[in-house]
Amino acid sequence: TTVGADHGWGNNTLVLGGGVKPGVIGDIPTVAELKDQNVNALIPTIDYRDIFSDVFTWIGVEPKKVFDEEGYDPKKLGLFV
Repeated sequence: TTVGADHGWGNNTLVLGGGVKPGVIGDIPTVAELKDQNVNALIPTIDYRDIFSDVFTWIGVEPKKVFDEEGYDPKKLGLFV
């Protein structure tokens, strides 16, 4: 018995715009990446904050001013040209 995956952690994100580099980043998740076989939660391979950090940097906002959690260090994904 499982509790479903309707509130899973792993998701897709689509970024559109004229300055966005075309392509796909990240890998297709596998069954081996399930956090728990009973919960069916995929562990994301890319932190959503890194996606938004690239967007914030592109528009001139310092990501650390938005995501000020201790221990979080934005990783540049290179989403924009």
